[in-house]
Amino acid sequence: LQWRNRGKVVVTETETISLWDVSSLNPQAIQSVSSSGRKISALHVNNTDAELGGGVRQRVSSSEVEGNDGLFCTADSINILDFRHPSGVGLRIPKIDVNVQSVFSCGDSIFLGCTNARSAGEKHPCSQVQCFSLRKQKLVSTYTLPESNAHFHYTAITQVWGNSNLVMGVCGLGLFVFDALKDDGLQSFTIDYGNMQKVREIIGPDDLYSPSFDYLASRVLLISRDRPALWRYLT
Repeated sequence: LQWRNRGKVVVTETETISLWDVSSLNPQAIQSVSSSGRKISALHVNNTDAELGGGVRQRVSSSEVEGNDGLFCTADSINILDFRHPSGVGLRIPKIDVNVQSVFSCGDSIFLGCTNARSAGEKHPCSQVQCFSLRKQKLVSTYTLPESNAHFHYTAITQVWGNSNLVMGVCGLGLFVFDALKDDGLQSFTIDYGNMQKVREIIGPDDLYSPSFDYLASRVLLISRDRPALWRYLT
């Protein structure tokens, strides 16, 4: 469940998304969006009434989100929500061989927190943050977390965020911070424990439970559901 604005909220079920008007004492669904029978794995809704200066969940202006009310992911596509359309979907971008657990949208960029299919030479599927361009409708950069034999419960990226300077993804193994790639070509940061300088910073312990985070002005708040939250400054 995510807010679209002060009077409307988006509710996601397994294969359906609905837009609700909650501005009165009698809330009602005003639009339904089908995923064509495919399971919805991640959702991000642009909120035009969010708190000003609200960290990673900042308010988005109405002009910025015209034709882009948010997005959701299924097994084979990234679906851009546009509630002006009867179907509720304005654009579909195909994706290949990744299972998406979290998603975030910022301007032209779409960030997916996902698990990639097992690559040659790797014993386990790898967790990645993939950045797609809405304008180009394709993958433009990839940030790969260290290979780990930990259970999927710890390696799944539960929240992702990015802008023109930083890219962040959090999983049970910590919050991974990357410098955003500037090149328009397809690139990849492949991280291993012997080459950690490619990750700008790793924050937190490696046993987080269903973690999330917030970020504002070089300060990170890291939240794990089984312990007090912790503050850190990015170096």
